[in-house]
Amino acid sequence: MPSASTLLIVASLYVLPLIILKSSAIVTASIARTQMVNTAPGAFSGTWDIIDVDADWDDESEQDELRTEAQVSCSGSNPSVSINGFGFHVTILAALPSG
Repeated sequence: MPSASTLLIVASLYVLPLIILKSSAIVTASIARTQMVNTAPGAFSGTWDIIDVDADWDDESEQDELRTEAQVSCSGSNPSVSINGFGFHVTILAALPSG
């Protein structure tokens, strides 16, 4: 009997203090590696989505935190779908002094 499931994943990466919060930053995330396996005959499907990505200063660790929310869904008789890696890209926009 076909089944379906969805899992929301929250992944954080802490990096040494940069200047993310001291200026404006544009952060993007991508799913770098995926895997789909079906151990039973029949149709199956899987999807991967980035829901949200953010960069922020973490007071507790005193480091910049890159955080992404991703979702993986699969359906079929016996599928297995995974996210095995994320990629982050941070563009820091320089702020010029006024005057």
